Amino acid sequence: MQANFRYTIIAVLAFASGLCAQTPTPKDKPKLPLSDPKNTGKWVFADQLSDEFDRKKLDMKKWTTVCDYWAGRAPSCFSPKNVSVRDGKLVLTTKWEPDYAHFPKEKDDDSGLSYEKYTSAIVMSRKMVKYGYFEIRSKAAKACITSSFWFDSDGDSEIDVFEMIGSPEQTPKYERYFPMCLHNHKKKKEKGKDYTLGYRVADDFHVYGLEWSPDVLKFHADGQLVWTVKKKNLRWWIFDEDMRIIFDMETFPWEGLPKKSSLPASFEIDYIRVWKKQTKKDGDS
Repeated sequence: MQANFRYTIIAVLAFASGLCAQTPTPKDKPKLPLSDPKNTGKWVFADQLSDEFDRKKLDMKKWTTVCDYWAGRAPSCFSPKNVSVRDGKLVLTTKWEPDYAHFPKEKDDDSGLSYEKYTSAIVMSRKMVKYGYFEIRSKAAKACITSSFWFDSDGDSEIDVFEMIGSPEQTPKYERYFPMCLHNHKKKKEKGKDYTLGYRVADDFHVYGLEWSPDVLKFHADGQLVWTVKKKNLRWWIFDEDMRIIFDMETFPWEGLPKKSSLPASFEIDYIRVWKKQTKKDGDS
């Protein structure tokens, strides 16, 4: 009788343990933007656009490491082999690689320079997006090379959430800049803002976010609003087009070029999380 009672208790405890194991933990709860922890914006997590980079390899159904219409900003050239996933992070790397066999022979139309010496990296979303809240946690490369998070419509419009330089040669204070910029390439117009952060962007991971709606763009650093641009205040507003999410690294010759001794250097992204608002105006395609 005592043995049966003991086995019954064990069975009950095991069942209860199973129930506890299925109880959602805080990690299981829907993630929210760092800037809106109470979800006043009524955001809905968009898993198909988000990535925790917790697989062994990059999810090539979501991303591509090749840009069909641009080789990169010379003298650096994008190389797919400079993209990897390590320790739960997306890693883009710039290398000193003068013997790289695939430098384009023609000069870069943008910079007018030849491609040589440096290979860098790009990761682009396969899916086009429009409107939402886009948040990443990242650390810039510690070299005179950009670590960038931006959106592009394949030519007409561009939203640069940031183009950071972790160790600038020409402008030392740039190592603390959160540089944001908007481009209308059709009309050759741009508007930007350099926000000075309280830390060096290559020292540690921080969270950066963009809220993109039909009438306003809001930029955030570690959950704090740092720049707002309203459609009504920008005559050449063009940010109602579908765009691709892009991470890349580029040489900015006007800020100096990375020293050979500073390479390889990596731009690391812990995650990208995307939220959408369930409205008829969401042009998610």
